[in-house]
Amino acid sequence: MKSLIKGILAVALVWGMAFLLLPLQGGTAYADEGPDAEETAVLEAPPASDFETDGDSPATSQQESPSATAPLILLEQHPLVGIWTQDPVDVLPVTNPWKYVDSTWYYFDSDGLLATSQWVFWNNKWYYLADDGAMATGLLQLGSDCFWLDQDGSMRTGWYPNGDVWNYFGTGSSGKLLTSKWLLWNYKWYYLAEDGVMATGFIQLGNDWFWLGQDGAMRTGWYLNGDVWNYYDSGASGKMVKDNWAKSNGYWYYLDADGVMLACGWFEKNNKTFYINPSTGRMASGWLQLDSVWYYFGGADDGSMKTGKNVKTPGGWHPGRSDFDSDGHWLGYSSTGDVWLDVQLQQIMRACGYDLWHCFTFVASYSYVNMDLYPSGNWAVPYARQMIQQGAGNCYRFAALFDMLAWYLGYDCNAISGWISSYSLGQAPHGWVEIYIGGYTYVCDPDMYKFYPYYNWFLITYANAPIYYGR
Repeated sequence: MKSLIKGILAVALVWGMAFLLLPLQGGTAYADEGPDAEETAVLEAPPASDFETDGDSPATSQQESPSATAPLILLEQHPLVGIWTQDPVDVLPVTNPWKYVDSTWYYFDSDGLLATSQWVFWNNKWYYLADDGAMATGLLQLGSDCFWLDQDGSMRTGWYPNGDVWNYFGTGSSGKLLTSKWLLWNYKWYYLAEDGVMATGFIQLGNDWFWLGQDGAMRTGWYLNGDVWNYYDSGASGKMVKDNWAKSNGYWYYLDADGVMLACGWFEKNNKTFYINPSTGRMASGWLQLDSVWYYFGGADDGSMKTGKNVKTPGGWHPGRSDFDSDGHWLGYSSTGDVWLDVQLQQIMRACGYDLWHCFTFVASYSYVNMDLYPSGNWAVPYARQMIQQGAGNCYRFAALFDMLAWYLGYDCNAISGWISSYSLGQAPHGWVEIYIGGYTYVCDPDMYKFYPYYNWFLITYANAPIYYGR
């Protein structure tokens, strides 16, 4: 009988020592099939930062008792659950599923069963229990997935320094080693290769090339590759641009099928002609003189050489409308069909600095005289000529002259004959100009500006006009 009692006391002593090694932390625990959530991009410390443990482990303290104020008294020892208290009178049961045996941690569920080959979520952290129930640490391979477990057994996420290379373990509840995937981290893109190693330098994925710095972050922009230039898309793709245009610092460049920037002069693409500066590789835009011949290459985002008549050519040496032959040679300003009027309009535009507002105020400076009303047919050209010749005119002559100037400056416009609201007449016949910009219609009325300059009559919408216009 004494031997039996001694045996029971010995078992109790062993389990008591195990519990003394066990920290009684709060929190709930439950078993799960494991972390398998989808990978998401994260923002956290850079790969070069030091790594620190994430809080306390199940073995936070093996030297001290769970209470810093008074030693705990073992009231009862059960093979699975210990009951501890600081006051034998007021017994408060505290349970802890972790057991520390032979330098190894084990986890017992709420039914007292040993957890094996499964993940458990305890104190907001994931832990893995191996086939024999031992808590895993370090790098863990489960099938095709690899996980990183800290020395306290909790699953780690983020960058992992693996010798002289870097790996990345997914954040959230996934925790898996990222392989063959792009990672958006700290507003930069990184690529984890098939073996999970962070890629650096130049990598090819399918038919696309990417440029990664020595820190693994994707680089974009220009790269001098020997004696040629490559360009990596500065957008989200980061791909090396091939057989396409690339815009950099407001200029367009063309990269051939090998990704090499062209600097070739004349260049044909999609049945259009371009000129690429042989020194800088920039696509020409606007006016350009080559061998004493003037060409026009469209706007900043167009660049194709223009041919034909009545081509809008704003800005530069010959603003307005111009005519070109089939080779793109400038033939001169477009004509209204009235040579005398063409010369006069060009002189007025030059005096106004080729500016629409200054042309508007110039027209409004003419004198007003009553003349015939209700024009018909193509009245803009003859009425504009009359306005200049006589130095005066009515609302229709004001509109005609400004319409011709706006047309010469390259605007889509039209002289309008209609009516406006009037206190005395109800509806008074009137002429004004419509200008069409970006799909919107704007009103310009130099005649009304002459008499009512304290209102806005320049590039206004019909809805915001000071009076009602009717047609």
